[in-house]
Amino acid sequence: MNRATALAVVLASTACADDDAEEVADVAEEHDIDLAQAILQAEEQAGGVAIEAEVDDRRDFGPIYEVDVVVGDLVHEVILDIDTLAVLRQTTESADDDDLADAGLAATADWVNLVTEAERAANGVAFAMEVDADDGTIDFDVLVDRDTVREVVLRPDGTLVSAD
Repeated sequence: MNRATALAVVLASTACADDDAEEVADVAEEHDIDLAQAILQAEEQAGGVAIEAEVDDRRDFGPIYEVDVVVGDLVHEVILDIDTLAVLRQTTESADDDDLADAGLAATADWVNLVTEAERAANGVAFAMEVDADDGTIDFDVLVDRDTVREVVLRPDGTLVSAD
């Protein structure tokens, strides 16, 4: 990768983080964000293991949690109301090998502990989570302030790998 391409990638990822920070900050001003409870609710509703979750402000629903839960060989996308955690919609698609590997890693995750640790490490509010079986980690995006999102990477047992 040449310097110009590398710089473009860095600038694009920085702009994305800034957009995420602003969008989530807007949602957080009006709603309490509790990513752990949203993950637990989606897992209970779908009957499986969460591999990805995020706060999103969608045109069709407004502010919501979107949680991907693996059940057998399917991924259930569970959309939850941000305030009540009521299920607004649930759709399914086939799980791929990465989804199944991620579910295996996340099967023993203590979401309350992991979200609490991510928020403590970054001194903010966790709004997104993604399991990465390839690295053996669970990655969290944490809103620190209106302009700052930090990535916190944990092992499933809560061991801190990094906080950028």
